[in-house]
Amino acid sequence: DEIVKKYNPDTIIISWMPKGLNLVNDIFLHKSIKKIILIGAVDATGTKKMYNDKNIKEINNNFQVCISDDHLITGFYKDMSLSQLFIIERSNSNN
Repeated sequence: DEIVKKYNPDTIIISWMPKGLNLVNDIFLHKSIKKIILIGAVDATGTKKMYNDKNIKEINNNFQVCISDDHLITGFYKDMSLSQLFIIERSNSNN
């Protein structure tokens, strides 16, 4: 909140928002924010309602990979999963 007020960015990047948490509406309360770039996976971050919003667009980037720290114990490739990249743009309902 303090950083956004100080710098007035037009874009915010969120990497792996905790599952069950949707910060989108709170972020768009700041009038300078026009776009959110969200990095994560639908089944592991945010909420289902958030991903069903008409203003969210998935960018095809299946080349990005996230590897959990468990690979040190369970084998390198076992816990590998694809991350996804989404763009959420401010809508009239966010104004």
